[in-house]
Amino acid sequence: NDKECLKIATNILELIRYSNLIYKGDKLNVTVSIGTTKYKNNDTIESLVDRADKGLYEAKEAGKDQIISKRN
Repeated sequence: NDKECLKIATNILELIRYSNLIYKGDKLNVTVSIGTTKYKNNDTIESLVDRADKGLYEAKEAGKDQIISKRN
């Protein structure tokens, strides 16, 4: 369901956002943009991925480090 999907996506986003990644002695601030969608009766794998991908690019364009869920 939508709530569980958003909860999982939020957990992933926060795990990455608050990770203490060190590379060659420097702390890296890593962000993630996530697109999600909900399965519809007539969906194909391609249509699901397309909608989620649109959400991903909207999240990036809106400032990154966020989740956008696409329903249409």
